[in-house]
Amino acid sequence: MAPGKQVTVYDIAARLGCSPSTVSRVMNNSVLVGTGTRELIRETAEAMGYKPRRVRRPARRSILTVALVLPHYFQRSIHLFYDPADLVTGLEAGFGEARAKVVISLADSAARLFEAKKSADLDACVFAFTLPDKAMRGMLERMRVPWIVLNRIDADTNWVAADNAGGMAKLVESAFRRWDRSYRPCFIGFRPVGAVSAQRRAGFRSAVKELGAEESATVIELDDIHDLSVGRVEGLIAKGVNAFHCFNDVMAVYLYQVALHAGIRIPDAASLTGFDCSPVRDLMSLRLDTVNLSVERLGFEAGSWLRGVVIERKTEPVRLLVEGEYVGGETIGGQPQRHSRKRRK
Repeated sequence: MAPGKQVTVYDIAARLGCSPSTVSRVMNNSVLVGTGTRELIRETAEAMGYKPRRVRRPARRSILTVALVLPHYFQRSIHLFYDPADLVTGLEAGFGEARAKVVISLADSAARLFEAKKSADLDACVFAFTLPDKAMRGMLERMRVPWIVLNRIDADTNWVAADNAGGMAKLVESAFRRWDRSYRPCFIGFRPVGAVSAQRRAGFRSAVKELGAEESATVIELDDIHDLSVGRVEGLIAKGVNAFHCFNDVMAVYLYQVALHAGIRIPDAASLTGFDCSPVRDLMSLRLDTVNLSVERLGFEAGSWLRGVVIERKTEPVRLLVEGEYVGGETIGGQPQRHSRKRRK
């Protein structure tokens, strides 16, 4: 260190291999740092000749700074499936009394969070509906910033995700109860969100197999929601399809509009289900049968885990599937029946 240069929290952090925000909290008597770490930082600071600046600070509790990274999709329809406010609400609730200041960034520009000097104040990162690339992962590791992903399953990361396969199975079972042995289902997936679509497709395949409807099942994958044309829907109906299980609510609402244009009555001619229980459901004249992907619950679980890592110094990983709740509507049709695992003969 150059002679006469004042020692900063960044110098102490570099010496100890910890984050500057941790050093700053210790210097400001925060309770968010463990006893052993506090003692080590104070001893190092004294040995290095650190002198705190005389700045008057308001008497308030420390607040954690959390970066929330969201995907930037070019297809606008994808953005309709959840309310970001629910996600932020869940995150803040998960941190409890510790309180969290959530800084939102897009995935394709998230690296800018670490370019400025203020990046040292980041305590945690949450990647919602997206995964960090290799460069970002390396940056987080070097800065010792804990991170978690939401609704993506990755063997190399900590994650909290919706039980997509289990939720789709619930929708299949509900439609099967209406049609019984005449059940002819079609799953409509969405390639731009391939990982989630694959999980929901797997749940569909597993459920129709268990119900004995595998041979009559159809699976199609779309690259764009507009590929779901009137002619395509009419063709599926002509082939005997009587239950459409869409990748999500947005796709289900679009299919409903296409069906109306084609003169196909839902649910008389065919059942229709979505997924996510998103705000876009309110655009339909019928209540859509769906599964609630509770974005707020995902955020809460992520916040709770990060609170344990940042404040309580816990080291246990988290890989949690959150079960979705079936939300009944008016688009499956038929008389309500009991849940059963009745197989077709």
